[in-house]
Amino acid sequence: MLDLLIKNVRTHSSPVLFHLGVENNRLRFVSSSGRASKTVEGEGGIVLPPFVEMHHHADTYKAGERVGENKSGTIEEGIAIWDSAKSQLIKKELTAQMEDLVSTFIGQGILYTRWMIDVSEPGLKALSCAIAVKEKYKNTVAIEITAFPQLGMKEPWKRELLEKALQMGADQVSAVPHLEESEEQEDAAVQECFRLAQQYKKGIHIFCDETDNPDSMSSSKIAEAALKGEYHNPSITISHVNALSYYEETKAAETIQKIKQAGIHVISCPLINSTTIGKSLDSRHAARGITKVKALRDQGVNVCVAHDDIKTPFYPFGNGNMLQAGYMMAHLAQFTTEPELISLVDMLTYNGAKAMNVQHYGIKEDGPAEFLLYKENNLFSLFTEHSKPFVVCKNGMVIS
Repeated sequence: MLDLLIKNVRTHSSPVLFHLGVENNRLRFVSSSGRASKTVEGEGGIVLPPFVEMHHHADTYKAGERVGENKSGTIEEGIAIWDSAKSQLIKKELTAQMEDLVSTFIGQGILYTRWMIDVSEPGLKALSCAIAVKEKYKNTVAIEITAFPQLGMKEPWKRELLEKALQMGADQVSAVPHLEESEEQEDAAVQECFRLAQQYKKGIHIFCDETDNPDSMSSSKIAEAALKGEYHNPSITISHVNALSYYEETKAAETIQKIKQAGIHVISCPLINSTTIGKSLDSRHAARGITKVKALRDQGVNVCVAHDDIKTPFYPFGNGNMLQAGYMMAHLAQFTTEPELISLVDMLTYNGAKAMNVQHYGIKEDGPAEFLLYKENNLFSLFTEHSKPFVVCKNGMVIS
């Protein structure tokens, strides 16, 4: 007997209805006559694997409600606001905040996530809390932690904190080269990131070219460093990559080829970057704020869509709904056909699983018994309604 039977559902890439069973924590494609302890009528709805949120700031979650308004709406003011608030962080409150975020994620169907934790606070309180929450919820939500130096790496103490974060158990090392004070410091930050990744056998996830400055070339330099082969072959991810959209076409094409050859994953954050990027440009030149998503995808680069922030000093909106992030991406990247929406769902699910190197994932025979079920029966409705999944299944059990 099946543990669970979901009748009459479809995947995001095919309208053909089927029946999905759960048996011994594995997925089964079954007939409608199969017996089950619990049966749910899917009514033609879409079944998806869990969402993968590849870039999220868990330490600033809902902090925007407490620390004051970002009046300019810029990243720079957000950094200043958060920097002044960090010294007041209390571990008990941080832990409760992160646990609330996990609960939000579960309700929205996010069961895999990579958290960006600022490690420029001397006590590393946020990192300590994130590590504890990761362990507590490891059987429900897979959390990876990226240690990123929000204030740069120029001073030795900042580099020491970054290294300490890796020693404490962060999964990836990061840098924010475009915020360094000079090109030499940018290059040094990238090299230090690679050096630490090699020393501690960590992945790399760099905040990259989050600017409308066409002279910001960190993505190209990161790809070149990877292609030199001087380091062990870590998983390399870069987030934002907004400057790529402001390069002239030949330069952009060359950069995309380097990224592809280096096997680098690219994360685009359409919600926040649609509000923060392009403010410095002449108003005659409208800016969408995102990277060249279609060009990267079309050249075979693994592109993911992330939510990034929920009510932080950097972005005042958000509720963790990945379909809202996808909806924004559909507009900014101009994904309006069904094949493009299929690709967009992949950017919220399968592509993220690839970037996180999730070994067992997806809606398939004998796949892990984890999935989301929606009432919507087509992709246009899915991205229009932004509904929560009405079934979230993990480890063969309905958890939301």
